[in-house]
Amino acid sequence: MTMTGSSASYEEMREREINTAAAVMSTSGPCRQIGDVYLTCVATAGLGMCRGLRASYEQCAKETRDGSKVVLGTLANQACGHVDGQDEKLLCAANLVNRELMRDLYGPEGAQDKASDTNEKS
Repeated sequence: MTMTGSSASYEEMREREINTAAAVMSTSGPCRQIGDVYLTCVATAGLGMCRGLRASYEQCAKETRDGSKVVLGTLANQACGHVDGQDEKLLCAANLVNRELMRDLYGPEGAQDKASDTNEKS
């Protein structure tokens, strides 16, 4: 089976959304503390002085990404039962997590605007 250009870009978009959601879950959960310490180091000592903390933060994100995807799958089954197909449920859950991140960053109105921008581009 050959993928067309549009289905390949849809698959890439879907994977990017899922990976972003997993990263958000990792960095706001199990890696939050080391991430905050790393950012504090960058703010106070400068980027070049924080390599060890950066490595620890990156390692944490790498180690927890798969676990975050498992949790995302559970969320998909619970919150996205109205969606057909496991891949589509996973994308639905990723969109929920990513929209929540945008709400935190931009407020409710900004999150809706950003979500509209993303939907228009896909």
